[in-house]
Amino acid sequence: ALTRMPARTFGTLMSIEPAIGALSGLLFLGEVLSTTQWLAILAIIAASVGATLSMRRETSPAVAAD
Repeated sequence: ALTRMPARTFGTLMSIEPAIGALSGLLFLGEVLSTTQWLAILAIIAASVGATLSMRRETSPAVAAD
C-alpha cells in the first residue's frame, strides 16, 4: 500500500507518528504527559490536518479525443 500512496500523504502520516506514540504510552502504559507535551501533540495534529487540507488533489490528465 505504501508504494501506491502519494508522497505527501506518507509525509503527513510520518509526521503524526510521534503524537500517536505519545498517546499510546498514555493509554497503554499509564504515562503522564505535561501541559507542554499536550500542547506539542496538539500542534503536531493541527499541522498534519492543515497540511492534509491544503493539499491539492491530483487531477487525471485529459484524454485526447480521437
